[in-house]
Amino acid sequence: MKNVGIIGVGKIGRTIAAFLNKKPEIFRIHLADINPINESII
Repeated sequence: MKNVGIIGVGKIGRTIAAFLNKKPEIFRIHLADINPINESII
């Protein structure tokens, strides 16, 4: 799953995208907790 692309769509995606711009490191850890595969995608 390429969450980076999926998350970019919709109101929730925009909110997450704004959060990404501020604290990308936290986002990476968050995705890693959900699905370790995402760590390699980012």
